[in-house]
Amino acid sequence: MNKRAVWSLAVVCFILGLLSVAQIKFYEAPKYTLFSMRNEQLIDMVQRLESQRNELIQEIATLRDQLKQYEESSAKDKTVLEGMLKELNRVKLWAGLLPIKGPGIVVTLDDSKRKIKAGEDLENYIIHDYDLREVVNELWTSGAEAIAINDQRIVVSSEIRCVGSTVLVNGVRLAPPYMVKAIGDADSLINALTMPGGIISALNYISKDFGIIIKIDKKDLLELPPYEGSITLKYGRSE
Repeated sequence: MNKRAVWSLAVVCFILGLLSVAQIKFYEAPKYTLFSMRNEQLIDMVQRLESQRNELIQEIATLRDQLKQYEESSAKDKTVLEGMLKELNRVKLWAGLLPIKGPGIVVTLDDSKRKIKAGEDLENYIIHDYDLREVVNELWTSGAEAIAINDQRIVVSSEIRCVGSTVLVNGVRLAPPYMVKAIGDADSLINALTMPGGIISALNYISKDFGIIIKIDKKDLLELPPYEGSITLKYGRSE
């Protein structure tokens, strides 16, 4: 109930109290006072009290009507607010700002465990930022509804990049193995990743020569955390 409704209810209670007090005072008036008054005065007093009583009754009825209107308005406002909050949560869920759970897959990518021979290029034995970007892009394209890498939620503003030998996601340093979790239809996601000429095919080719580790698992239930980075726009604004 809003403040206006509470105030109106308090006024109603106050007026009822006054009316009760007035009635008590009238009926408990000393007998000698009434008997000492002339009939004309008594009639006049009764008429004035009845008039005041009728006015109070009318005012109480008016306040009750107002209170009913406030209650109905409050109920409508509550329904509208609940609808707005529901829609806001739906948008926040799609934007990655809320935790989410559902079926999907986990793609595990890890650096090679082979001993690197002298003269060989280390870059051939590790997972790079562009490998992760390719996997994420393929998952989005094939219908993934939410993605996270090592519990870093991927959103429209997420960046996946290398700094030296380290991969940063959302500005957070990650270490292999990289577990790419995607919520969606597991079969569709796997088919998209493993199609001939796709990213997994390319990584499997590298794995044969250098031992890169790739694994894909179906999951009945995945739980992804919300995006925790900044969502402030520096240049963009609404019209």
